[in-house]
Amino acid sequence: MISRIKLFIKEKIASHVHYFNGRLYKFKVDNVGNVVLEPAESTKVKLLIVSPDFVLSELQSYPIVNKKELKGLLALKKMPSDHYMINSITKKGAEVTHYRFQAGVPEAWFMLPELLMLDKFVDEDSILTVEHKKDSHYFYLTKLAKRLYYAPKVGLINSVERFQVAIGTSAPNERSLSWSNKANAILPCVNLELVKWLILFTPKQKAFNLKALLQNALLPISLVLVVYMSVVSGMLLFQEHSLKQQLSQQSGTIKNTFALQSELNEQVELYGSLKSFVEQRYSIDNLWEVMAPFFATLDVDSINLNGKRFTFRAEAKSATQTLEKFSALAFVSDAKFDTPISKSRTGERFTISFVLREGNNEEVQVP
Repeated sequence: MISRIKLFIKEKIASHVHYFNGRLYKFKVDNVGNVVLEPAESTKVKLLIVSPDFVLSELQSYPIVNKKELKGLLALKKMPSDHYMINSITKKGAEVTHYRFQAGVPEAWFMLPELLMLDKFVDEDSILTVEHKKDSHYFYLTKLAKRLYYAPKVGLINSVERFQVAIGTSAPNERSLSWSNKANAILPCVNLELVKWLILFTPKQKAFNLKALLQNALLPISLVLVVYMSVVSGMLLFQEHSLKQQLSQQSGTIKNTFALQSELNEQVELYGSLKSFVEQRYSIDNLWEVMAPFFATLDVDSINLNGKRFTFRAEAKSATQTLEKFSALAFVSDAKFDTPISKSRTGERFTISFVLREGNNEEVQVP
């Protein structure tokens, strides 16, 4: 769709542009967008590109440093076919290029020298050979010190080397623009950048009809732009609607995914907490196996756990023998008296502390 719109706009622009090199040509756009020059009958021409064979150009200098004064002087000198382009104004004066369209050039709303249209195709490192009549006339074009230099391929200047010598350049590259490719090269240059030149090269009109200008130029261009912008806007709205539909269809899946992810995170967090609790919990499963055999010979008052160390207070006939028996147990390590032994009527009272070993499942034997 976009390519068709571009082709339509290209055709509309081409219909308002003509070329003149002694014969009038129109710009014709084919179905795939290629542009060719075809002979045209005399008609009302809006924009006319004029071959350098019918445009005289001369570089002039003026000892004037004020732009307003320079424009006033040029206005006094100007004839109907004259056009002046101010190149530069310095403390030493002004440099101006004088253009004059020769007799025989068809009338047009705007006329532009072909050399200005080709300005973007040349630089100081190349020389462009341009075919300005099919299979016959050629001219050379290059830049030197940011200024265009042109010479027809005639007489002594019949080669690129002689053209280089004539203008004093050593540009190393050679390029060419054939007649068949000229239209494709020139038409894209018809854009808004031409406004500054169109104003400069506008011929003096015998009668200015604002209504005709609006109908023949501004209104068609405006219509093309409105159609183009409308189509582009419609396509953008359609794409936006399609994306919203896709997002709406996938929103349920996205919500479910987020819910599952949240539930998974909670389960992972719970598992981590349980794992940490189990790792930190000290097992006392073996305490009964350690203490049970001693209940027959001990009178136990209390058993306490402080960290990983058990402490019990008891009474027996011999505190020392009790400690020896505890120390000999497989589940017990670091058994010792925590308080001095005291005598009682039936034996000795004492406090012993110890630590349970983990991972030993052997049966406990009281020595």
